[in-house]
Amino acid sequence: MNVTGKDLAKLLGVSPSTISMVLNNKPGISAEKRNEIIAKIKELKYDFLLKSEPEQKVSTSIAFVIFKREGAILGESPFISLLVEPVSMQLQKYGYNMIVVYVEKDSAVTKIHELIESGCSGFILDAVEMQEDDIVLFESCSIPYVIFNNNFIDRDTDTVCIHNQQGAYKALSYLVGMGHKHFGYIRSGSPIRSFDERLEALRNFSQKLSLKFDDRDIFTLPYSQVGAYDEMGKKIDKLKSEGRD
Repeated sequence: MNVTGKDLAKLLGVSPSTISMVLNNKPGISAEKRNEIIAKIKELKYDFLLKSEPEQKVSTSIAFVIFKREGAILGESPFISLLVEPVSMQLQKYGYNMIVVYVEKDSAVTKIHELIESGCSGFILDAVEMQEDDIVLFESCSIPYVIFNNNFIDRDTDTVCIHNQQGAYKALSYLVGMGHKHFGYIRSGSPIRSFDERLEALRNFSQKLSLKFDDRDIFTLPYSQVGAYDEMGKKIDKLKSEGRD
């Protein structure tokens, strides 16, 4: 016996349009009502009329997000180009494709929304230019993300970064072990939290080791290799002219 949608609607006491939405897996009725009708259809052994749910396409894209607050740092750094390929290769082993996306601070909210709407599975966030007030842009994300190149200790985020305090201590201990008593610190003129953490650690550890740390020996240089080289040359010449070899 052939059963039509109208027959089934009459049998279950619902409208033909309701049966059509259930049988064809289309929106228009509540999940509770849909499940109730499906259960009755299965009881009557007419479940062969139900169309299977369309197979949902699982997103396999991971966005490598390069956050640009000012752009001065990332625009000059060769680090990203060296990092992208090996990260992409590792993701491919797990079935993911990686897309590289630059996100400007001013348009971050819109860009994040677009990436999520496109079906992106997660973010790898290069946060070297990020400051404390920038992280809130990502905290409400509905997809997972991991931060690298920065650390926000008071935030509940997954982070991969250098232990700046430990690195500063090991560097200073090595110099002291080699017999050095006078040292300086080179930092970038661009706002980078890692440089601030290292400088703070150097101040603390030099005090513990009874070493004098002179602020005149903090050298602030441009982030680019060429700019840093030229500026450091000028500073060395100035030190020599002052008799501070």
